[in-house]
Amino acid sequence: MKRIIFLTVAAATLLLTASCQKTETDTTSDKVIVNINVAGLAPETKAVKTGWSEGDKINIWFNDVPAGHYSYWKELPHLVLTYTAGAWTGSDVDVDLLSASGTFKAIYEASNAMFTSVIDSQYAYYPDGTKFKFSDKSLQSWTYRPSLTCFANSIAYDYDSGTRTLSGTISGWKFATRLQVVITGLDTADPDRYALTFAGPNQVYYADALYCSGSGISTSASSQCNGIATSGWNSGVSNADGIAFCFWRAYDSSSKGYTMYLVDKIAKKTYSYSKTTAINTPEDRVTSIKLAFSLFSDISSANPMD
Repeated sequence: MKRIIFLTVAAATLLLTASCQKTETDTTSDKVIVNINVAGLAPETKAVKTGWSEGDKINIWFNDVPAGHYSYWKELPHLVLTYTAGAWTGSDVDVDLLSASGTFKAIYEASNAMFTSVIDSQYAYYPDGTKFKFSDKSLQSWTYRPSLTCFANSIAYDYDSGTRTLSGTISGWKFATRLQVVITGLDTADPDRYALTFAGPNQVYYADALYCSGSGISTSASSQCNGIATSGWNSGVSNADGIAFCFWRAYDSSSKGYTMYLVDKIAKKTYSYSKTTAINTPEDRVTSIKLAFSLFSDISSANPMD
C-alpha cells in the first residue's frame, strides 16, 4: 500500500525580487519537512505581479514522465503548494514517488484552475473564450483565455528518509506568457467580453497551450497573430488594473511597430491602437504594456460584427 505523508511546507514566500528566499520550518514536528526555496522573478515582472496572492498555486510533478504516459499532467499534480495567509502550505504527497535525489517540474498559472483534473494529452490548453464573427468572414474567430503562466523544468531535489526532509530550489522560471497587455477603462464584470489580437510589423504570437515532451514543459508552437481574421485572438482575464490579455511572445523585436485590435463581443464593436516602437519579450520575464481604452479608435463601421 502506498504511504501518504502530510507535509508542513517551508517554501519561500516569493515577493518577485531578484533574490532567492527561504523560510524556516518547525523541526520538532512529526510531519515531513519540505524546504523549498523559490527564486525571485526578473525585476521587469513587478509591473505585472508584485507578489504572491492568497490562493496562488504551484503545481509540481516529480521525476520523469512515467512509462506509458506522454505528459506529466496525465496525473494530477504530485504536490501542490498553495499560498495561504502569507505562507506556502502543501498538499499530500505519495512518498513512493520520492527518491534520495531526483528532479521535479513546476508550473504556476494565475487562474489556479488548469490542473485540477487529469489532462489526457500532451497539450494543456488554456480555457476557451467566447467565439465571435465578423460579417465579412466565413468562420468564427476562436479565442483562448490564457492567464499569466510560467514553468520550471528539471528542478533538483533531495529527500532524506531519516529526517523526512524534502529539499530543493525552484529557479529558472520560463514564461509561457511573455507579453501581457492591460487595458484600463473597460467593463471588468466580464473579462471574456473582450478579445485582443495584433498585426505587424512586430510578429506577435498568441498563447493557446502548454506542451509536454520527454525534454520537459514548453509552450506549444502557437501561430502568429494576423490582425482581423479568423484566428489569433486571446480573450481577457481579470487584472487589478483593468483587463489583461496574455500572449506568448513577440518574435521579431527588430521590427518597429504593431497594431492592436480589440473587440467587444457583446456591444459588437471593433477598436484599434497603433504604436511605432518594437516589442522585446525574453523568456525569463513578462513584458507589460498598459493602455487606457480611450487611446483606441472605433473602427466598427469598417469591420462590422455579426
